[in-house]
Amino acid sequence: MPSILDLISKTADFSGRASRAECAHLLVLNASVSAGFIAALWEVGAEPILMASFMALMLMASSSVLARRLHDVGLRGIWVLWLLAVPQILLTVTTPLVAGLVMFGAIESEADGYPSIPWFAGITAGSAVLAWAVFGALWVLYQISQPGEQGENAFGPALEEPQPHNYYVPRAIP
Repeated sequence: MPSILDLISKTADFSGRASRAECAHLLVLNASVSAGFIAALWEVGAEPILMASFMALMLMASSSVLARRLHDVGLRGIWVLWLLAVPQILLTVTTPLVAGLVMFGAIESEADGYPSIPWFAGITAGSAVLAWAVFGALWVLYQISQPGEQGENAFGPALEEPQPHNYYVPRAIP
């Protein structure tokens, strides 16, 4: 079982390989610390930039361990970037597109001043992002749950297998 210091020291390390245990421990630690820290920051009314900075650090830690885990199963770590970047690109492209349609009159405004966006504009953008996120997350979950490649691969030497503990069990005294 990796120690917490080992996990934290590899926050920005995208090279090498990570075991299933290391990946699971970091993701669980990351989720629990993030939830607690963000809730505490929200409660005290912290600046949004502080929350965004913390989330960026947690995103980097998760991305690095996922990239190293994908290396262990023989895949390139760039797949993590694809899963993180494509939904953001879809939102970045579709939001100005819908805003431009509203601005130039292609989408008519309602009487109360709010735009009447056709059902297909919002559903298309939201569905694409949601589908990419869901299917991407399922694909990554499947890949990181697979056993790593035996021996050395293109991303580094084989990980050491954990040795079973040889606990001393005293015998009953006759």
